[in-house]
Amino acid sequence: MMYYQKALMLQAYLERVAAQDSEAAISQSKATDTQGFELSLEARAQVDLKFTYVVTCEIYGKQKEKQKPEAADIALLMQRNEALRVAFIDEVETLIDGKVHEE
Repeated sequence: MMYYQKALMLQAYLERVAAQDSEAAISQSKATDTQGFELSLEARAQVDLKFTYVVTCEIYGKQKEKQKPEAADIALLMQRNEALRVAFIDEVETLIDGKVHEE
């Protein structure tokens, strides 16, 4: 799954190169020269539109609230992988008729 993001980035880079050279055929050496394709802002923007992956960690909210090391590990993964989203259950306390209810 992680390679899919890089494949989309490479595709966006190659499409941009092809668009720049639409009048002339792309030479074999230029078509295979993909140095720095991950640094291309246009390629990153295109991938952000097409690729996101979501994982679930239902207790992440509780771990984050209690500042557990597992929550810090998940936060680090999200920082390193900008396309990663974590779905979790968040509990909210409300006061109804003088009693605390968790939802």
